[in-house]
Amino acid sequence: MQMRSWIVGLTVLAVALAAPWAVQAQTTDRSGVEGKVVDQGGGVLPGVSVTIASPALLGGDRTSVTDAEGAFRFTALPAGVYQVTLELTGFDVKKREVRLDTGFVATIVTAMKCNPENALAVICGPPIMIKTCIGSLAKLDWKDEQIYTTLENKMKCGIGKCGRCNIGGVYVCVDGPVFTYAQVKKMLPDQ
Repeated sequence: MQMRSWIVGLTVLAVALAAPWAVQAQTTDRSGVEGKVVDQGGGVLPGVSVTIASPALLGGDRTSVTDAEGAFRFTALPAGVYQVTLELTGFDVKKREVRLDTGFVATIVTAMKCNPENALAVICGPPIMIKTCIGSLAKLDWKDEQIYTTLENKMKCGIGKCGRCNIGGVYVCVDGPVFTYAQVKKMLPDQ
């Protein structure tokens, strides 16, 4: 009987001593992908859809959305090669391939380029801000027809009676005050 309790005691001791290594092995045999998504100027992009795909994934692709700081994280991934796809309306789709080894967490910082296709920009504010924003959008290949702005600083009476808002036959009070930049260029060719 004493031999049996001695064997049970040694078994319990062996399991107790092996448990920390077993737990540690479970936490390091999985990999992960984490990262941050920013725009061309370095500003964070919340709301980006991030999808990872790999034959190593059981249950199919996984999708997450970047948080307020533009961060995302996928944990407990088996080792393998992953396709990471980032999508946000108004931006080009980004795809990256990442190879994960056992216990490796890949960190990705991705800058997404603004894509003006099927998008509009509406700018309202002081004239200097509007001018600066339009110049920045032009550098990003936005078309004049996609940029809307306001000429409300040309208005006074609000109904077109005073004539202050008359610009090249257009009454800003009546016909606007919001116009495409293409229309503004025709009305104000000097600017």
